[in-house]
Amino acid sequence: MWMYCSLGLFAQQSQGTRFWLSYMEHVDRLQNGKSLMITSDHRTSGRITIPGIKWQKGFSVVPGNVTVVELPREAETMGTETVQRTGILIESRRPVSVVAHQYANARSEAGLVLPQSELGRSYYVLAYQGYVERDTVYPSEFVIVAAYNQTEISFVTPCRTIGGRYAGERITVVLNKGETYQVQAAFPEGDFSGTSVRGNKPFALFAGAMWTQVPNSCRAPDNLFEQMYPFDWWGREYLAIPSENASYDYLRILARGDGTSLYQNGKFLRSLDAGEFVELKISGGAQYFEASQPVLVAQYLISNDCNDVANILFGDPSMILLSPLGRSSREIRFYSPPKQKISANYLSLFALTDDTASVRLDGQPIPGFKIVKGNPLYSWVRRRVVTGSHRIISGGCGVVGYCYGYGRLESYAFHAGFGQGFRLEEFSQLPDGGCFGDTLTFVTSFHPPYADVKWDIGIGTKFESPLLRHAYKNPGTYPISLQVHNLCLDTYDTLKGEVTVSPPVSIEVFPGDTALCAGSFLSLSAKASELEGQPSFFWSGPQGFVSEERNPRIHMQKDAQSGSYTVVAQAGNCYSRPGQVEVTIRQPKPDIGEDQRFCPGDTMTLRNKVKGNWNYSWQDGHKAESYQVLNGGTYILNVTDEFGCAGADTVEIVEKCRAEVFIPRLFTPNLDSLNDTFCPYIDQPVKNYSFQITSSKGRPMFQSDMPGHGWDGSLEGEPAEVGVYRWEVYFEDGVPGPKLPARRIRGKVRLMR
Repeated sequence: MWMYCSLGLFAQQSQGTRFWLSYMEHVDRLQNGKSLMITSDHRTSGRITIPGIKWQKGFSVVPGNVTVVELPREAETMGTETVQRTGILIESRRPVSVVAHQYANARSEAGLVLPQSELGRSYYVLAYQGYVERDTVYPSEFVIVAAYNQTEISFVTPCRTIGGRYAGERITVVLNKGETYQVQAAFPEGDFSGTSVRGNKPFALFAGAMWTQVPNSCRAPDNLFEQMYPFDWWGREYLAIPSENASYDYLRILARGDGTSLYQNGKFLRSLDAGEFVELKISGGAQYFEASQPVLVAQYLISNDCNDVANILFGDPSMILLSPLGRSSREIRFYSPPKQKISANYLSLFALTDDTASVRLDGQPIPGFKIVKGNPLYSWVRRRVVTGSHRIISGGCGVVGYCYGYGRLESYAFHAGFGQGFRLEEFSQLPDGGCFGDTLTFVTSFHPPYADVKWDIGIGTKFESPLLRHAYKNPGTYPISLQVHNLCLDTYDTLKGEVTVSPPVSIEVFPGDTALCAGSFLSLSAKASELEGQPSFFWSGPQGFVSEERNPRIHMQKDAQSGSYTVVAQAGNCYSRPGQVEVTIRQPKPDIGEDQRFCPGDTMTLRNKVKGNWNYSWQDGHKAESYQVLNGGTYILNVTDEFGCAGADTVEIVEKCRAEVFIPRLFTPNLDSLNDTFCPYIDQPVKNYSFQITSSKGRPMFQSDMPGHGWDGSLEGEPAEVGVYRWEVYFEDGVPGPKLPARRIRGKVRLMR
């Protein structure tokens, strides 16, 4: 299977949604500033977490702007050869680019951070030797950051370490996610460049020097900090642009394989074996380098003491890994920082000569492009830029840019953003195979107007679309090829493979359509003879039924389980056509009504309201369709249908009679304790009770919601007149059991004294 990356051609491969990094020990230990410069093509947000010091902070990014997040001073890996928890995790909702900046007074450096998706298992270190001052060694160093648990990493140190390891000694360490392992040279001449670092899982690797001179014979040291590129990011062709206001720059070119031939501007330089590097000076115009095998290239800004071009005390060492040709980006956003004492920011970039007219910096054309003498297909330019956010766009095949800046005895340098390059196997997708009838998808991220593509999928017709969907008419194995013409570099590349289409698959389901009584067990089984190996089965059915058993057994308790039961078999990438069985659950449902009240002496008959060809049996064995109720209790009707399937209905009969209400027709409120109050007398509990009295003219005289609370024949504390008054009482049934209707009774009462 080929892997497909959703980034468009010439997008920045340095963009991602998850990053791991760590700052190496700085000469100003725990006193240096640390910040992250975050950009995006999207409006997005995210979070930065340092689990080891229990620190986190959210951030948001707006397209066109750079978000700068300051980190705590404790976010620094200290010491050597100990496992620490100083890994820094950056997570965002949408892709962002990240540059890490580390700075102090006259000691600044920056580096592009690679997303977790681009990390590798194999690296070589490019660093620089250390420096000694007043008997204090400021060493060459590198730090490993684990992105996954149980990451085992191994390397052979080329020099003595502060932790007591000797040159040639192998070091193996196991790290969990977010843990770090820093290694520092014991002596100033120690240099980790050429160290092969390998792991069983992808990890991040940062390298450089705590404080050093470049070259080592020049005064004015500075720290070096850069993330190492995994092997997939290496290339065979590079352009190196000397820095502005510099007498010269240093280059280190490191080989990955034995017998690597190296050329500068078409002239042979030397041959390198794996892990070896050559150090060169470059000045003047851009230099073109070509190697017979992939190489890694680092460019170093030199110490101020050896710079005869810059103003006095202007600039210092910095380090940057270069981008191979073919990894351009059509849009780059970057930030030129002012910290710590940076006073001049610069940009170096190159593009195809034919595209230079379409390149824009902050919306303006860039004059002054010069053709690369060693490779006239490309042109280069340097520009001074102001502090702040910038945007480079190209209407053609993209650009490669490097950012750097100078201040009093300090500098920084970082890669503005990595493009994808042209790796067919990574940015194209071919399905492993398919089943007969499937529509298969073939896709590549290379597309016009920057590349022409041609698919041959083994059917005699070629297709020129980057995205192709096809359903093969016959099973079999088909040869596949993808040819890409890189219109930017005028090169061709071909990727070949094959796809197998499996024959159609059917499935048998047992039993066939069936009916059974509620309460029975249904045993299902399936057979898919055409599928190779041990197929998996996936059943689904009514009432949310699912099962991955080949022969599920289901307790069919209710007729709602009736319906279609479907099964699909899978072996490898192939699925069978669905198999199906219709199941009917028989469950007769008699209905003898709702729970009811029954007053002894009344007449009540229970009847089945649902007609059917059933046999009847009541709770006492009575066989008729109806039943005469004589007492309260539980009554059950059991039925069986013609298939022997049983059903039942139950009703509760509660002995409960209608409440009796007695209301006097007159009363004498003369305080003789006989018939002094007037109220209804009810022989059962009630609720929602209301009793009120009005005069014959409708004037309210009395009202109460308390049963038993009566009228004493007064109004506002004075005796009411003798005469006839109207009354009304309302109440609802308050006895447990089936409810009786609410009652409202009206009448008249005579008040006498």
